[in-house]
Amino acid sequence: MIVDERRPSTDADFLWLKEGLGEEKRKNHITIYVFHAKKLLQSEITFLYQVAEHLTDHVALAHCHVTVLFQKEAEYDAALDRILASKGYSGSDVTALEKFFYFSQDG
Repeated sequence: MIVDERRPSTDADFLWLKEGLGEEKRKNHITIYVFHAKKLLQSEITFLYQVAEHLTDHVALAHCHVTVLFQKEAEYDAALDRILASKGYSGSDVTALEKFFYFSQDG
């Protein structure tokens, strides 16, 4: 799932960086959630990370930071609903489809 956060990057987006982002903050942040049901091999993580990077390269180069998060989830629908709720939306079954199409440079 690709989420355009529609906000600047913060240090909290990169908890694994001891020093944080410093002056490297960009005006927008994109989070990519990769859900998986079983433990992934490192080769699978690397491949999925490269795919995720490729999908966002066109926007990330100048204006966005991208975070790719891997989450083991038994129920994908429940994981999607949790993310939607954290963004202020109802569950995926009642959220209007057009809410899922913001990720575009067309305006």
